[in-house]
Amino acid sequence: MVGITNLSITCDGFIHTCYKMPPLGNVRETTLREAWNSAKAREVRQMIKNCDIHCSPGNFVYRRSLKSEILRFLRYG
Repeated sequence: MVGITNLSITCDGFIHTCYKMPPLGNVRETTLREAWNSAKAREVRQMIKNCDIHCSPGNFVYRRSLKSEILRFLRYG
């Protein structure tokens, strides 16, 4: 569910839960935990909840999950 279970980090460090919404912060300035639990994150989640843009799954950019990347690293180094 967008904004609740996923996030993405752009190549310049911005943390997003939805590509249509403002970033939660930047990993160069804050930790993921701080950004995820911040007032800005709560504000963005409320914006997502109230959003009337109906995105289709085809509009989402494929991203590997952090979990899959960690597992891949542990397996292959």
